[in-house]
Amino acid sequence: MRRLIAGIALAIALTALCGGSLHAANCEFRLGFKTLRDLIGHGIVGECLENEYYNAIGDSNQRTTGGLMAWRKADNWTAFTDGYRTWINGPNGLVQRLNTERFPWEADHIHTPPPTPGPAPPPAPTAALRPTVDPTLAHAYHVMRNTPTGNKIADKFVQLGMSAVFGHIGDYQSQYETSPRRITISEAHRYESNEALAFALIWPTIALMLEVEDGPAQSWEECMLREGVREGFAAQYWLEVFGADGKRNPTLLEQSANNAAAWLNVGNIKHVWMDSYWRDECNDVELGPYIDPDLARAYVTAMQGQSELGQAAVDVVVDAGTEVVFGRINGWGAYSPSRNRITISESLRGYSGQVLAAVLIHETYHVESHRFRGGRPQATAAECLQEEVDAFRLQASWWYDRYGRYGKRSPNSVERSMNNVMWAWFNDNLREWVLLSESYQYQCLGGVVE
Repeated sequence: MRRLIAGIALAIALTALCGGSLHAANCEFRLGFKTLRDLIGHGIVGECLENEYYNAIGDSNQRTTGGLMAWRKADNWTAFTDGYRTWINGPNGLVQRLNTERFPWEADHIHTPPPTPGPAPPPAPTAALRPTVDPTLAHAYHVMRNTPTGNKIADKFVQLGMSAVFGHIGDYQSQYETSPRRITISEAHRYESNEALAFALIWPTIALMLEVEDGPAQSWEECMLREGVREGFAAQYWLEVFGADGKRNPTLLEQSANNAAAWLNVGNIKHVWMDSYWRDECNDVELGPYIDPDLARAYVTAMQGQSELGQAAVDVVVDAGTEVVFGRINGWGAYSPSRNRITISESLRGYSGQVLAAVLIHETYHVESHRFRGGRPQATAAECLQEEVDAFRLQASWWYDRYGRYGKRSPNSVERSMNNVMWAWFNDNLREWVLLSESYQYQCLGGVVE
């Protein structure tokens, strides 16, 4: 069911990425609007999003990437607004004011005496807010169009009438809000490259698209699925621009894009599910299975280097909804089927991610074995021992892939034990090593201990 939901979410996101373009191919500025744009400058007005059109009362408008062009029949002037300021080519040439102000010669600045008391007229309808796009971010959206993925995302940005601005948003890279539909990029990123700004814009664009079209996430799992979709699109864009090697001499923002693309390139996008930040964000929707942040990072360590074992381990705990915690236990780790919980010994807290990853791969195998048996407990001592042998074999194989046949150099006591397990596997003595272990004799021959 989880994989079906994931597939549906990805299909919805992919299908939704279609529509108009950020700069309509055939639109142009003409006559008074062209003159006004030349007077104000491209940097403020931006590119056209559509051709000039007339409304029901004879006024004309034209949307741009920087705001809105307008001509009003009542006083025959052309104007441009970015949502906060207005530039008018009026009787005194080009002038500028705030949107809340009026010049005396404007038609809606007519001084009239106080009205005679009487029935209050119905309130005038509130004009719909027009999208505002910072010129720098508008240019980044244009640059985004240089790739197939970016082109589709820019289409969706325009189709949904989003705004995009810079702002002070603390430590966040970007934020979005649905009413009005606005994306805010951290002011700290204003002078990043166009490609880096495009990367930063993709995540909130997809996030806003999903929320507008599908509503808020209804569960922790759906929230995490959406994070994977957003991360996947941003990473795919970066791969299309810079390839698998990423951007050379990157800034911090570009390095985060390099990292995302590297994960996607090796098919490990589920590292998002181990990201403590996103897990906490999604916990605001619904509490998900708890994974200790240090152990979540260890799962990511297990995935590094294109490790199929590490990827499989993450897939298992995600699909099974398994909790992963530190606790006081005998041995390095234990899996409790009744609680669907992996517990790693408190004594290993503070050890390297490689040590924790090796133990987690071992215990995750028990999770998958329990699921494979359909929740049935181990039937015999031989089955119990064989499962331990197989779990240690995976642990040893991962350790070998990381350190080679000679194991970890200058090891501490736990790493030395990891080396010993690997050498037992390498020399085909792993089964005997497990059979001679007192703890597994008790666990398998004296009854399974959870």
